[in-house]
Amino acid sequence: MRLGDILFEYELFDEASVEYENFLSLHPYNKYAPYAQFQLAMCFYRQISTPDVSYSLALRALKEFRKLKENHPRNPYMDVTETRISKCLSILADHELYVGIFYFNKGSFESASSRFAALLEKYPDSKNAAEAHYYLGLSYKNTGEKEKAVKALSALIEKFPSTELAKKAEDIIISLNKSE
Repeated sequence: MRLGDILFEYELFDEASVEYENFLSLHPYNKYAPYAQFQLAMCFYRQISTPDVSYSLALRALKEFRKLKENHPRNPYMDVTETRISKCLSILADHELYVGIFYFNKGSFESASSRFAALLEKYPDSKNAAEAHYYLGLSYKNTGEKEKAVKALSALIEKFPSTELAKKAEDIIISLNKSE
């Protein structure tokens, strides 16, 4: 494990993660196992940069932090772990929004709507939820699914009534109802 710590210190995270994994596989009940599990998660967490390129790293860090919580519920890193889990979830939600907007701008509205719907299902409390509802509604509008568009936009208005997007959503619903 000391080799893992040295590699981690030099920011050789891939190599350090191997050492921590080896330690955990050989000594899962060692008194240092929670530390090794935390450091393993941190190897992936420290490599997270932006949502467009960090999806797999955030997913792996999240998996390892959750394993720490599950296997070592009374570990001394619990407060930090909760914060890091929230950050990973935020990155994953940001990634879904990023990809959804990419598809939306490309005109692939079905692909975009599936990304926005996934974001809202997996990360309902995300800071991106209002934007996801908005683009989900627009995606459905562009595929001719008016009922689904109205439902998504109405959810935006209901959950985030004071946002600028809610005002835009109201206008879109009015225009959709006029076109019937």
